[in-house]
Order: sequence, then structure tokens, then C-alpha cells
Amino acid sequence: MPPTLSLVLNQIVASLAILQRRAARAGVVTMFAITIIAIATAPDSEPGFWSWVGLLLIAILSTLAVLAYVASRNPLISPENRQYRLTGSVTLGVIALVVNLVFSFSSTVLLLIGLILLGRQAGRVRPGVVPWMLCAALITFVPWWIWAALGVWNPGLIVLIPLTGLAWLSAGHIRAAYRPRSEEESAPLSLRGHRLGAWMGMLLGGILIVLAGLLGHASNAWIALGGVLMAIAVAMEAGISRPEDNPGKYSAAICDGAFVALAICWLIGLS
Repeated sequence: MPPTLSLVLNQIVASLAILQRRAARAGVVTMFAITIIAIATAPDSEPGFWSWVGLLLIAILSTLAVLAYVASRNPLISPENRQYRLTGSVTLGVIALVVNLVFSFSSTVLLLIGLILLGRQAGRVRPGVVPWMLCAALITFVPWWIWAALGVWNPGLIVLIPLTGLAWLSAGHIRAAYRPRSEEESAPLSLRGHRLGAWMGMLLGGILIVLAGLLGHASNAWIALGGVLMAIAVAMEAGISRPEDNPGKYSAAICDGAFVALAICWLIGLS
């Protein structure tokens, strides 16, 4: 094996140490969970064995490329190792794009755009912080890419864009509500104001899915389930008891989980 190739492979493997961060693990789990869900729920399509293998292989290569890129931003590594990690990241990304050409050119373009945008977003995630924006972007982007690759892209996927916007607003409000503040710091909204903003965003998300389902060709049962789950989530956030040391922990989990469940219900309803 050429020495340079060996060094690049070693740095790709070393980049996996970034999975010790909770944020990285959350992003990886979200990536593979939504990939499997998107393949399984693709409408009017029964992906065969090789379609599953190919799409999962692309997902693995893309994930490794993003991890290597984020790991290359570590200020503690040497410039040489940083260059090897960047080289590995680009190489893995190119291989993923080449493999994706087996499916379609349009999905390859989507994958390229996604790799660039998700890489930039992942590089901004702070250690120890749940990457809810990155996870929301994955839940929006991956179904677009998967369904385009399988040739079953559905206009209903556009609904995921405003749904992601509402998830971003609600998650921002719920985290701002419980963010520690100094006594001198003045907040534009009170704790209750932020919580009301989060509830409104969650309810609007449920209404959006229900209306889109009624006007489109989605399964009424799954759309109704999504709306009911969102209403239950609002009631849970309003009435759940909170630990004094970390009062926003469960509220943020309820808000994020409700939007994830709503997106999954929408995808299944479209299939």
C-alpha cells in the first residue's frame, strides 16, 4: 500500500474518535435512522437487495466524509494530519457521488448539495450540544435524496421544508425559555412567552400536516396520528414535572421528538 494512502486511511480511522461526542453520535444515529425509514417508505416502490446495499453504502461513505471533515477542524492536530483528513473526506465524498450515479444524476446533484451544506452545518456544532438543527436538516434532506435515487420523488416532500422551519422556531423557543440568565440580563420574552411560542409552533406543525394531507393524497390515518401526537406533545410539555437542576431537558426532548414523529408520520402517509 502506498505510504500516502496508508496515512490517509489512518487519519480517517482516527477521525472516528469524534464519535465520543454526543453531538456526533446524535447526528450519525439520525442519518441512518432516517435513511432506513426513507427507503422503507418510498411510495410505489419495493427497493431490492442491491438498492438497499447501494443506498446504505452511500450513506456510510457520506457520513464518514462529513466526520473526517469535522475532525480535520480540530485545532490540536498537526497541519499534515489535517490535510490527510481533508483528503480522506473529499475522497470518500467523491466515491459516494460516483456510486450514486448508478441510481440517477438528479439524486447525485442532491447528494452533492447535501454533503456541502451538511458538512458546513456539522462543522458549526459545539461539543456537548445536541445538534437539533443538523438533525432537522437530515430529516428534510435524506428523503429527498433517497426518493430521487429510487425515481419516486413526491411533491409532498416539499412540506418537510416549512415543517423544519417550524421545528427550528419551536426548538429555539423551548431552549431559550430554560436557558440560564444572569440577573442583569434582560430577555425580550419571559419563560412563559417562549413556551407559548414553542407550543404555537408545534400546533402549527400538526395543522400543516393535517391540511397538507387532506389537500393531497396522503393516508388520513397516519396524518391524523401525527396531529394527535403533536397535540399530546404540547400537553406533555405544559404539564410535565421538571427537575430543578435541568428544567429544560425533558421539554426540549418532547419538542424535538414530536417533530421527528410528525415527519415520520408524513413520510409513511405519502407511501
